[in-house]
Order: sequence, then structure tokens, then C-alpha cells
Amino acid sequence: MAPGETPLASKSVLDLFEGDQYAVARIRQLKSITNNPRSRPFIIVNLVSCLEWYARSKVKQLIDFHSDRINTNAKLLRDARINYTLLLRTRNQNFSLGDIIAISKNFSSVEDIEESIGDLIVRADKKYSSAFKKIMSKMRVRPAYAKDKLEQMFKVRHELVHGTPRIFIYEDEIEALATKRETETYISYSLEFIAAYEDFLRSSIGEYRERTTLDMRLNQAERYSRADGRLSKLEQAIIKRLPAEQAPTFAKSQRAWKLWRGREAELQAIHWWGGTGQIPAIIGEMTSLTLDRIRQLESLLRMLDQLDDR
Repeated sequence: MAPGETPLASKSVLDLFEGDQYAVARIRQLKSITNNPRSRPFIIVNLVSCLEWYARSKVKQLIDFHSDRINTNAKLLRDARINYTLLLRTRNQNFSLGDIIAISKNFSSVEDIEESIGDLIVRADKKYSSAFKKIMSKMRVRPAYAKDKLEQMFKVRHELVHGTPRIFIYEDEIEALATKRETETYISYSLEFIAAYEDFLRSSIGEYRERTTLDMRLNQAERYSRADGRLSKLEQAIIKRLPAEQAPTFAKSQRAWKLWRGREAELQAIHWWGGTGQIPAIIGEMTSLTLDRIRQLESLLRMLDQLDDR
């Protein structure tokens, strides 16, 4: 990855709003495939990605919704890698300040997660310090042992991603790196670590505890409204550039696409069906699809501009 390059696709950034929920759901899914030795390296890489995703989600939520509780001198804020490309994406894709800071940070260990989020909120108010120190103690095993295991998981993931391909050739190499019991322990401790963090945030920040489905719905609705407004402006610009006989075809295409967008969003959010998160999830998917469409139409508009220049 090049210096300053962000690790996340633009669609994924939108998922940061509910990234903590996605991370937990994914970790629970991984429980079902631990029996297969060749799945375990994949599980470990996924687990670390989920913990990183959870941490980025917390950074986004804290900055966007609890800015008055943030330590403005936090190292995470001082070291944020913000380049011109990211600034352009911020304008074009309606990123929030929390999105920008969250995607500019890669977490290399559990300790890195603890220090970054702790520095972001604990030092802003000393009364949080004692509660923050109890995070790991809320886990059902010895805190030091649990933390060592999670740090070990990060190291194994690094070896899997950057190490020799030999690991994947021989069954005994895979088994030595990640036994079934070890993998199940990583899953269990990852879930406990997240649960402990949630307990800390709910007990320490009242507003965090009081976040409601309505908050999520309003946030997603605002993003969708902005994206859809940009789409409408693009449509108008394209219709003005198209020959008169082609404009109706484009309009018909857009009507069909919008009908598909609604159906596709409902399908992608099916895992929320019947729950309180269903509507925010659908709106979030519609926003993501709209941003994808905007990129397609921007490309079309550039092509029309080039044809006009000939």
C-alpha cells in the first residue's frame, strides 16, 4: 500500500456508521467454519479485519456524534494522513470528519486500538481513566492472558498476509499456525473484547448509550438526500449535453435504474429484515448504490465533454 493510501473502498466507508454491528455479525459467522483447517488462515485474517473495522467505526462515531468529549490533542488526530485524493473523495462522496480520520488510520495491534481510542476520549476527561482501565478486566478470562492472545492473533495475521506461501501448501504448517482450539479462542476473545469496549462506552458516555434507531435513520437519510441531489444535478447536465433524440433514452434508463436501486437495497439489507435497523440499512445501501451511479455518470459526462472538444 502506498504511503497515505487509504485501505478501504468508497462503498465500505459508508458502512462505518454501523461498522461495529457488521464486525460482530461477521465474527459470529466465522464460528461455523473452524473445523476446516484450510479455512483457519482466512478466519484469522477476517478476525483482525473485523477488530480494525470495529475500531474505525468507534473513531467515526465518537468524532461525529460526541465531538465535545474528544481530546483535540489526541495523537490519532495529529497523525491523520490526509492527502489530496482523500480530500477529493470527501467532497465527492459526502464523507464526514469521522470518516476521514477513521479511514486514515491502520491499527497494527490490540494495544494500538486501546491507545488510539483511549487517547481520543480518556485524556479529554480524567473521570474516564479508571473506567477505561477496566475494559479488559470485564472479560471472563485473565485480562493479560486475553490481551496476549489477541496480540498473538495480530502477529499470525501479519505472517499470513506478508509471510511465505509455504504456510498454505502443507496441512501440518497450517495446523501448527492455527489449531481449531486456538482459532476458536481468537473468535471468543475478539467478541469479548468488543463487548467490553461497548460496556465502557455506554457506562462512560451517556449520549452514546442513548443513541437510537432514529439517530441512525436520520443520519443515513441525510447522506442519501445529499447523494441523490448530486445525482439529479448530473442527470440534468447530461441531458443538456446529449443530442435531443438520445435524451429520452437516457431518462428511461435512469427511471429503470432507480427502480432497480430500491429493490437491490432491500435485497442487500435482508439480514436486517424485521429489525429496528432495517430502514437505516436500506437507506445506507441506496446511498452506496447512488454513489456508484454518480461515478458512472461522471465518467459519461467526461466522455461527452471530450466529444464536444473534438
